[in-house]
Amino acid sequence: MRKIFKTLSFALSVMIAASCFSLFGAVISAEQSDIFIYRVEGDVSVLTGLDSAASGDIVVPDTLGGKEVVMVDGAFNFNSKVTSVVLPDDIEVITKESFAYCTNLKSIKLPENLKKIGEAAFSGCTSLTGVVMPDSVTEIGEYAFAWCEKMTSVTLSENLTWISRGAFSGCLQLADISMPEKVSYIGQDAFSDTAYCSNESNWDNNVLYVGKHLLKARTGLSGRCEVRSDTKSITDYAFSGCTMLKELVIYLPTKRIGQSIAFNCTSLTDIYYAGTVADRKKMIIGKSNSSFTDRPTWHYEYDPDVKEYAPGDINGDELVNNKDALRLFKYLSDWGVEVQADVLDVNGDTVVNNKDLTRLFQYLSGWDVKIYSKNICPYEGGDYGPVIGF
Repeated sequence: MRKIFKTLSFALSVMIAASCFSLFGAVISAEQSDIFIYRVEGDVSVLTGLDSAASGDIVVPDTLGGKEVVMVDGAFNFNSKVTSVVLPDDIEVITKESFAYCTNLKSIKLPENLKKIGEAAFSGCTSLTGVVMPDSVTEIGEYAFAWCEKMTSVTLSENLTWISRGAFSGCLQLADISMPEKVSYIGQDAFSDTAYCSNESNWDNNVLYVGKHLLKARTGLSGRCEVRSDTKSITDYAFSGCTMLKELVIYLPTKRIGQSIAFNCTSLTDIYYAGTVADRKKMIIGKSNSSFTDRPTWHYEYDPDVKEYAPGDINGDELVNNKDALRLFKYLSDWGVEVQADVLDVNGDTVVNNKDLTRLFQYLSGWDVKIYSKNICPYEGGDYGPVIGF
């Protein structure tokens, strides 16, 4: 029994000791200065709370306990007394829920050196009317400004690259969004239930864009959808539930494909892609995307100004039948006949020879074989680029 007690005592001592160290390995202690509650982590301070007497306009000092303030960690959440906050410029991170449901907060002066706004950092700040981000910010966390119902304006950082899921969802009065050029990813529902989404002028043939990013399509989208030629990314679940969508056209600038973008797109049969197979391999593609990567037929090097012939349509009459097999035989026999060069490689092995004629005969005879062309070719290796679970 004594042995067990000693073991438990040692384990408890280790846990207590570990809790006194930060990620940097420095000793942490809780302190209070005036209305500010903070902890010291080595050579810096982290603002963690306010005295219950704090209210109105709050200016956070540059230092607390003689240490530079570099982070806000949950300091203002569920505070209904504070109306405005000015943060010192050396703060680099506002952590999860730091200002969440600070319901009377009307304005916030963000630090000039701020890099990241954490998950739900300002969610539920129902009196906040606007925010201006310094150009140092590169990432906005999930639901960071969600349900800020009175927010009418937001100025995003010019160096912003990542806008997480639901970041501005529920900002009912947010009507204008200017998207910085460096943004590469926008999460699902980042701007849902905003005035921007409600404005029909922001929709293009049942598809909603913000800047060079495709956010979502209405489920009534049908037939062929041609994504804007300057589109950089397609958001998670963008075409989800578009059961009448049959063809999707994507141009080369599109580098990032969100998770499950074609979920339940039961009629999607063809994807026309302006890039090559090599270009497709460079795409960053979200997880659970077989309905986009595997099921439809991919047409490569798509050019809207060039007619594309179906695989096997050797004579270019828009039919695939025995006449095409005869034309291919004549071509291989050097008869000097006219053929559609892009569809000669019927078996997709990059060589045009009698094997292609055999494959075409097999196809026309009802064998379970595939036929290809220059634009519809085998996708070897099953590599769809960096597949990530963002």
